[in-house]
Amino acid sequence: MVIAIGTVDGSANTITWGSTPVVFTSNSAMRYAPVFDSSNNMVVISFKNDGLGSYLYSIVGTVSGTGASATITFGTEVQVDSNNTVDSVSSCFDTTNNRVVVSWQRSDYATGAYTGNSIVGTVSGTGTGATITYGTKTAFQVGAIYYTQTVYDPDTNKVVVLWSVGGVGTANVATVSTGPDAIAFASPVIWAAGASHHALNNGACYDTGSNKVVITYADQDNSNQGTALVGTVTTGPDTMTFGTAIVFESGNTSAGSGENIVTEYDPDNNWTVVAYKNA
Repeated sequence: MVIAIGTVDGSANTITWGSTPVVFTSNSAMRYAPVFDSSNNMVVISFKNDGLGSYLYSIVGTVSGTGASATITFGTEVQVDSNNTVDSVSSCFDTTNNRVVVSWQRSDYATGAYTGNSIVGTVSGTGTGATITYGTKTAFQVGAIYYTQTVYDPDTNKVVVLWSVGGVGTANVATVSTGPDAIAFASPVIWAAGASHHALNNGACYDTGSNKVVITYADQDNSNQGTALVGTVTTGPDTMTFGTAIVFESGNTSAGSGENIVTEYDPDNNWTVVAYKNA
C-alpha cells in the first residue's frame, strides 16, 4: 500500500503532489486510519495487515519537502494486537497528553468473540527510526462493532469513540492517562436507534469553534439519506447529549461495507466538510 504527500496552496485552492508515492507496507492493507501527531510532527497510520494474519499494525512516518519534492519516510511496522483479526479501525490524536488513540473491532482467534477496543500510544524517533509504543488495550464494547470513529475533544480533554451495532449508533466518552499509557471509559450513550434512525457508514469530527462533536451517517430507516447530528461532551460524570438529527443529502449515502462518510472540520472558516458516495 502507498501514500502520497501533497502541498496545499490556499490562495490558489490547489494541491501539488510529491512525484513519487511511497510504500508504507508491502502487504495488503485495509481499514487504515491515519492521524497527525502535532507534537512530534509525525503521521501515524494504523491498519489491518492482511498479509500478516489480518492483525492490527501501526507505522510512523516523517514528512519532508514540499511540492513535487514532498515525500515521507517510514519507520518499521509495529504490531498492535496479536492473534486476533481486526476490523473497523479509527484513530485520533490527544493534543493535551500528546498521545495517539486507536480504536478497532477485535475478533479472538481462539474463542471467536468480538470486542471493541481502544489503546493509547506514544510516538518516538524520526525517519527510519520512528516508532510507536502502546500501552494496554481497553475494551469498551462486548460484541461486534462497525463504522467506528475516534474523536478528541480538546475543550474537555476527552476522547469520544462512536460506533454502530445493528444500526444502533452508540458513543462512549473516555479519559486518557499517561505513565503508563491507558484509557478509561464511562457508560455508553445511544445517539441513533431503531425505527427512527438506523446508522450506517458513520463519520465524525470535532468542531472547535462550537465545541461540539459532529456525527454523520447514512440513515437506513430513511432511504439511507445522509444525516447529521451534534453532540456535546460533559464531565462529572462523563457523558454526551445530542441534538436533533437533520438530513444533509436526500440521496442514498450508503457506500458499502467499511466505506464511512468522511467528515472533517475546517477551523479557518468554522465549517464542517462532508464527503460521501451518493449511490
